[in-house]
Amino acid sequence: MDKPGQLYLLNCFIFSFIEKKIICRLIKQERKMSALISQVIRRQIALSAPRSSGTAATAGEHSGGHKVWKRLSFFVAFPAIGLCMLNAYLSHQEHAHHARPPFVKYDYLARREKRFPWGDGTKSLFHNPHTNALPGGYEA
Repeated sequence: MDKPGQLYLLNCFIFSFIEKKIICRLIKQERKMSALISQVIRRQIALSAPRSSGTAATAGEHSGGHKVWKRLSFFVAFPAIGLCMLNAYLSHQEHAHHARPPFVKYDYLARREKRFPWGDGTKSLFHNPHTNALPGGYEA
């Protein structure tokens, strides 16, 4: 073998080994630095967080806070729930007089490979005779 080729390979091996060592050291230093930075940030967050002296209902300047929430519950939340219930009931009453659509037997709907383990085996667990059709059609 020729000398320049061997020297080149030897130099490449040595430099790659040295580069690996340098890179490993840099990574270790980078990890130490990032750990140090994260520790400083955590400490700053912990020190800058406000200290709680008690709950809002019993603290000196926050006394009476529970009264506001009690009033909001009785005079805002409960009436809003009642209005939502009334809206749902009235919208249901609008659609109650509609006739159900005619039953069309499609091959891919209501396939029963196995019978259900309850009842007569054709009705689903939460069967509604007004809206759910059986494989042969609606119930009378």
